[in-house]
Amino acid sequence: MAENFYLDEPALDSVADGILVTGTNFTSAYKDLDGVLTATQGCWGDDEIGKAFEKNYWENGEKVWTGTEGAGEGLTETSKNMKKSAANLSSVDEETAKWLDSQIEEE
Repeated sequence: MAENFYLDEPALDSVADGILVTGTNFTSAYKDLDGVLTATQGCWGDDEIGKAFEKNYWENGEKVWTGTEGAGEGLTETSKNMKKSAANLSSVDEETAKWLDSQIEEE
């Protein structure tokens, strides 16, 4: 078992901020690309090649695209939860230290 446990809050905040930026950028890029894909859906035509493209690409691509939609929000929420967890750990650590100090003072 470790004798010391240490949370580098500034480092955690920096990592969480990076994840937040990544999530925000991902969501923005997703929305931009979604707009382009929606606007151009069907542009490949109704001929044999166009139908083959739609069958082989679009249907499978749409499944991946739907699954990707929440990734940016997931990253953003991960960042927020990291910071909340760090704040909770810090608070518990401070409360425990105060309690231990009070126990020593009573003796």
